[in-house]
Amino acid sequence: VLNVQVKEASTGQLQLGAGYSSTSSLVGQFSYEQRNLFGRGEFLRASVSASSISKNFELSFTEPYFLDRPLSAGFDVEKILTDYFQAAYRGDETAISLRLGFPTSEYGSVGLRYTWSIQTVTPFGNAPFAVQLAAGTSQISSIGYSYVYNTLDDPVKPTSGVAFSIGQDFAGFGDTLTYLRTQLTAVTY
Repeated sequence: VLNVQVKEASTGQLQLGAGYSSTSSLVGQFSYEQRNLFGRGEFLRASVSASSISKNFELSFTEPYFLDRPLSAGFDVEKILTDYFQAAYRGDETAISLRLGFPTSEYGSVGLRYTWSIQTVTPFGNAPFAVQLAAGTSQISSIGYSYVYNTLDDPVKPTSGVAFSIGQDFAGFGDTLTYLRTQLTAVTY
């Protein structure tokens, strides 16, 4: 008979922060994070940050072993309200993202994502011409992917290995904005 005693470590985190910036004046932030929500490694994060210029609300959830397979699936919801008096506009953005990821090898993984957002820009009476041109509501629907290859020996303080990632997002499915964004990162130790 083998007896094993297991002591579970804390998986939740509560953060409260405050700061000062020359453009935003006072800045406050509150977040709650749970890295093992239902005992199966689910990740949940909710945060709120506010300043004299903007308010940001975020909710994120990830299921690391979706459909009992090595697939991670999740969603992100974000709301950003901006009152930017220096640039003379008010902004309102809401975004929803769906994510799916899977391993391709011991060190490689692929992530797929879909994001839908709606953005409204309302210029003030004294707004510059460029801000007035951006006035109105835009809808953006984008799909994207990322590939990550990571052999780092430690995710916090690596001393050897490489980390490489490439990702692209394409927007323009009959929406207001059309773009192709490519991001590339590489690190070696």
